[in-house]
Amino acid sequence: MSSHWLRRCIVTPLCLLAACTTLGTIQPGKSTQAEVRLHMGMPSDIRFQPNGDEVWEYAKGPYGRQTYVVTFRKDGVVQAAQQVLTDETVAQIQPGVSAKPQVRALLGKPTDVEFLPSGEVWDYNIEEVPKQPYILVVRFNKDGIVRDVGKVREATDGDLLRPAEMGK
Repeated sequence: MSSHWLRRCIVTPLCLLAACTTLGTIQPGKSTQAEVRLHMGMPSDIRFQPNGDEVWEYAKGPYGRQTYVVTFRKDGVVQAAQQVLTDETVAQIQPGVSAKPQVRALLGKPTDVEFLPSGEVWDYNIEEVPKQPYILVVRFNKDGIVRDVGKVREATDGDLLRPAEMGK
């Protein structure tokens, strides 16, 4: 087998995979819905903002550790495109103030939702640099207002978390 053929069989699928998991060439003010769909594929969720803007959400990576949100103006052109599972976005959540719709708009759809007598708990799988996976936990009271926000480091490579390490 020639090295050219081997390169095409291995490198091309990797490049296609990379193109589907980053914002790449998407440009606010220029890219259209058709271009985003061609580049990113089908969104994992579509919703509409009260002003009529359309929001496409792409949960990517293993277990959705990256979530890209692309907002379109009414004319179908990209208004904004960003990775939302970041420390900067999480910092915008205010316990005692932020409500479920605000958290949903900031972080996208949660990976898991638990319904408890004290209120809902939303989990998001997130990955910090350098590749440290953790679970972001957002707890709501019965009225749907954020009670608290915290991180729990995920066990990796068979490691078990001891209770004293949780929340670090």
